[in-house]
Amino acid sequence: MLFTFVAGLVACQSMALRPDLGRAGRSNQIAQLGSLVKGISSPKENMPVLRAATGIVENILAQNATDHISDEDEALLREVMDMIETSVYASMDSAHRADEFEVTAAAQAVADCNADIDARQAPSGDLGKLHQKTLDKQTELDRLQGEVDAAIITNATEWETFDDYMRMIANSPVCPGFPARTMPSLDVYFEKSEYSVWFAAHQGAYEVARQKYLDADAALQAAIEAFNLQRALRDVQYCDWKSELDAACASFDTCYASKSDLYNKIIVPRIRSDMNARVEIFKAGETLIHQVKFLLGQTATQETPAVDTSRYELLFPALDPKGECDLEILGASTWVPTVSCEVEYAECPGLHETTCGTNLNWHASVGVRTDATKRCVPGWAMTSGGTCKQWCDERGFVCLRAQDNHGGRCTLGPEHTRQTTDENGCLQQWGDQVCECGLTTPPVGPGKL
Repeated sequence: MLFTFVAGLVACQSMALRPDLGRAGRSNQIAQLGSLVKGISSPKENMPVLRAATGIVENILAQNATDHISDEDEALLREVMDMIETSVYASMDSAHRADEFEVTAAAQAVADCNADIDARQAPSGDLGKLHQKTLDKQTELDRLQGEVDAAIITNATEWETFDDYMRMIANSPVCPGFPARTMPSLDVYFEKSEYSVWFAAHQGAYEVARQKYLDADAALQAAIEAFNLQRALRDVQYCDWKSELDAACASFDTCYASKSDLYNKIIVPRIRSDMNARVEIFKAGETLIHQVKFLLGQTATQETPAVDTSRYELLFPALDPKGECDLEILGASTWVPTVSCEVEYAECPGLHETTCGTNLNWHASVGVRTDATKRCVPGWAMTSGGTCKQWCDERGFVCLRAQDNHGGRCTLGPEHTRQTTDENGCLQQWGDQVCECGLTTPPVGPGKL
C-alpha cells in the first residue's frame, strides 16, 4: 500500500509538470486519488495516504481548477470525501471512544482503591467492625481496671483497719497458775477467769475485723483475675484487628501505587500519543475535504480554515489524592495496657530432635497465631502420617503452624496447598514435617472465671 500511494504521488507530481495533460490527465489524477483513499487498509496508513491525496488535489488545483469536471470525476471526488468522513473518521471515532473509556476506567480504578479502604475502615466495614469489637473489649477492660483500683483501695483500707485493730487489742491477762487440788482452791480458781473474760470479749470482734480484710483481699484477687482474663481477650481481639489492618493497608498501598503508575506512566502517555495522532489525521482529512470542495466549487476560498479538533481531544482526569489507611490508631492512648502481638520464641527442651530456627520461609497462607502465649522454636517432627496438631498435643502443647518439608529436615516444601491449609497447616498429614508448637490463651467458657 505504501508503494502504491507514493508511486501515485510521484505520478501526480510528474503530470503536474505537463500543462498539456488536459481533462484526461486530471481524470487520471482523480482516479489515482480515489484509489489511494479506497486502498486504506489500516489506521497507520491514514496520515501518509491523506497527505499524498492532498498533494494530488493541490496538483490538480495548480493546473486549471476552472475547467469543467466530468460527472464521473465529480462522483469519484464525492466518494473520496464520503470515504474519509464515514470510514476514516468512523474508525477514529471508535478508537477515540475506546480510549476515553479506558482512561476513565483507569482513573476510576485508582479512585476505587481509596473507596475500598474507606469502606473497610467505616463502621460498617470489616476493619471498622473489628475496631469496634476491640473497643468494646477495651471498654470492658477499663471497667474491670476500675474495679481493680477500687478493690485495691478497699483492700488497703481494710488491712489498715485490721492492722490498727490488732495493734489496739489490750494485752491478755496472765493466766494464774493451777492451784492445789483441793475444793476450796479449785472453787476459787474456777469461779472466774480474767483471761477467759478477755478472750470471750475479743474473739468475736477479732474474727469480724479479720473477715472484712479477707473478704476485701478475696475481692481484689477476683477483680485481678477477671481483669487478666479480659486483658487476654482484648489482646487477642486487638492482634486480630491489627493483623487485618496491617494487611489491608499494605494491600491499599500496592493498589494505589500500581493503579496510579499504570494510569500515569503507561495508559495516559499511550492514549495521549494516539489522541495527538488522531488530531493530526483529522486535520489532514479536513484539509483534503476542503480542497476537494473547492475543486468542486462548493466553497469560495481555497485556504483551509482552522480545524476544530475537539472531536478527538480527550480529557485526562486528575487522579484522586491517596486516601488514608489509619495505622496510627493502633498506637492510640486508648489501648491500656499496651498490647504486644509478637511473642518471642522460646527453647522448649526435649520437644524436637532437630530444631529449625526461627527464620523459615513459611507459605503465604501460614500466619502467626496472635493468641499464642508461648512459641517454641519450630523443628522437625516424625509425624508418621499424622498431623502436627496431634504431635504437639501429645507433648503438652498446641500446634501454632506447620508445613511439609522437602529436600531436608528443615527445608519447607513450597507446595503447601496439596492438603488442607486449615489451622495454619496443622491438619496436614505427612510422614515428617516441620511443626511449631506453643501455648495459647485458654478458651473462655461458663464457669471459667
